[in-house]
Order: sequence, then C-alpha cells, then structure tokens
Amino acid sequence: MLLAWVVPFFAITCSFDVKFVRYLLPIYPLVVLWGAAWLQEWAGRAAVGRWARGAVVAGTALYLLAFLAIYTRPHSAVTASEWFYTHAAPGSRVLIQDWDEGFPFSLPGRPADRYKVTAFGFYGADGTAKIKRLADDLAASEWLVLQT
Repeated sequence: MLLAWVVPFFAITCSFDVKFVRYLLPIYPLVVLWGAAWLQEWAGRAAVGRWARGAVVAGTALYLLAFLAIYTRPHSAVTASEWFYTHAAPGSRVLIQDWDEGFPFSLPGRPADRYKVTAFGFYGADGTAKIKRLADDLAASEWLVLQT
C-alpha cells in the first residue's frame, strides 16, 4: 500500500529539472525502514549477512561524511562575494538575475550597497521587449552575475 504512494512520489519528484534532496524528505522514513527490513532479511543468511551489514554500514557512513563535508567550507556564494569585493570597484554596475538571493552578499565591513545592482527577470516570458531590455541592461552593466 505504501509503495502505491512512494513510487509515484519518487517518480514525479525525480522528473523535476532541479533535484533538491529536501524534496524527498517525506519518503526518507519509509525508505530507511524498507532498507532495514531488507538488511534484516539478508542478515539471516550467514555468509551474505555479515557482508551485507558491513557494506550498508560502511556505505552509509561514507555518504554521511561526504555530505557533511559540504558544510566544512563557506557557501559558494559567500566565496564568490569575497572574490567580487576584491575585483570589482565600488560603484560598479552589476546585472543579476531576480530569481536568486541577490549578489553580492553583504559581508562584515563590505556592504552590498556599494554597487549599483540591477535585477533582470531571466525566467519571465520571452519576447522582443525582454530581448531589448536585456540588451540595454547588459550594455549598461560592467558585471553579469548568474548564481544558478
């Protein structure tokens, strides 16, 4: 019965262009329980059980360490902002996309309002007016920043 929900949910979610891990959070508990049941079944077989248990625990631990390593470094947008503050002169005109958090990020001693930032709606409907506005905005900008 649960498969009737999990399989379609997984299929639909994985068909998205952008696959964020958080989108699958509703099915994690069920997947963990099914994995534990599968591992328990394999544990009943003497030769394969020990190997399967060790492989699952080792694989899970390696994945956990790799995933947590993401958080040992600064966010890439913060690193990019630091680079930008070093290379872009105050007062520079910056064109960004309106979809993201904005750029550059304000950092200690480095306020983002030192730049003239213009946001462009790249994800809006295409047309001649959009093309003209983009051409005008690009011509008036010294920097183009696309975070995605």
